[in-house]
Amino acid sequence: MVDQLKRELDLGGVVDEYLTDQIVIFMALATAGAEGRRCAPNSIGRRSLRRRSEVLVGEISSHTLTAMKLAEDMLGNISFSTKSCGNGGNVLICEQLNEDQVRWGEQGEEVQLRI
Repeated sequence: MVDQLKRELDLGGVVDEYLTDQIVIFMALATAGAEGRRCAPNSIGRRSLRRRSEVLVGEISSHTLTAMKLAEDMLGNISFSTKSCGNGGNVLICEQLNEDQVRWGEQGEEVQLRI
C-alpha cells in the first residue's frame, strides 16, 4: 500500500488513484458553479468568464475516466480533459463550458437528473 502511494507521488500526483475519482466530483461541482448552466458575465456583458479547476495526479484509472464522463453528462456545462506532465503524471482539468457549448437534451431541453 505504501509503495503504491509512493509510486503515485513520484509521478507528481497529490493523491493516489483511489482518491482521484472522488476528487473529480468536487472539481465538477466547483467548476459548474452555483448558478447552474450559465457562465458569469464579464464587465462588458459577455458571458465569457469560465471557471476552471486542475489537480495533479499519477496514473488515471478507469474509475476516474468514468467519474469524469458521468459528471460531464449530469452537469452538462463542464468538460474534463487530461494533460501529461511528461514524468508519467497527469493533470486533470475541468472547465466550464460557454453557453453555446452546453449540451442539451434530445428535444432542446436541458438535461436534468431526476431522483
